[in-house]
Amino acid sequence: NKSLNDQVLQSYSKNWESERLAKMDSLLMNLAITEAKEFSSIPLKVTLNEYIEISKFYSTPKSNGFINGILDKIFTDFKKEDGGTQKGEIISPVIPLGELEVYDIKNGAISSINEKWTLVFFVDSECNQFCEDKLYQVRQIRLALGKDRDQVDRLLVSRKVQSWEKFSDVFSGQKYIDPKSKSYEGLIKKFEDYPRFDRRGTYLIDPFGFLMMKYKSDANPMGTIKDIERLIKNQK
Repeated sequence: NKSLNDQVLQSYSKNWESERLAKMDSLLMNLAITEAKEFSSIPLKVTLNEYIEISKFYSTPKSNGFINGILDKIFTDFKKEDGGTQKGEIISPVIPLGELEVYDIKNGAISSINEKWTLVFFVDSECNQFCEDKLYQVRQIRLALGKDRDQVDRLLVSRKVQSWEKFSDVFSGQKYIDPKSKSYEGLIKKFEDYPRFDRRGTYLIDPFGFLMMKYKSDANPMGTIKDIERLIKNQK
């Protein structure tokens, strides 16, 4: 998924000037990340060397060093994730949330997130840029799961009642909960009673309704994807 790959590249190239990220460099690194994710039989070192060589012919004179530095960091983390290291912070003991009355962003109809892995984030007031970025990120994480995407849902917890109509088409399938839900007060209390609660973080609820994982606001989405893939695999 190119959009998600772009987020990964952005998180790993924070210390590089934006003008150094040539369009061809971005394209080549997107292809390299896709190859690393989709063709696990190809050693990461082979993929790395392959795209460094390609950059010598099709990009700028300094691109091969830049691409080498960024992809090497990304692939090093890939290796850690494949070794079974979860990228989120495990919540132990897990926190039972029970059945939640949630709403569909499309029409405000009462809906459910039962029996699904659910990514959760909080919105304190109006849906600002942080809120829109979160909506986009959790949507892309779900899409990146491919055939397993139907096992994953997305829930935003809004601390005020507001209209979500303008987001309903772009973020179809998104669920929300706000103060008019009978589940709202209890849900807020359980989150805020968690000693390491971070209102800017993203959380994961398991299919049985237990809060079991926390991700920092700047967590690499690739780590979240790997965690969910592993959890779904272990569930089968």
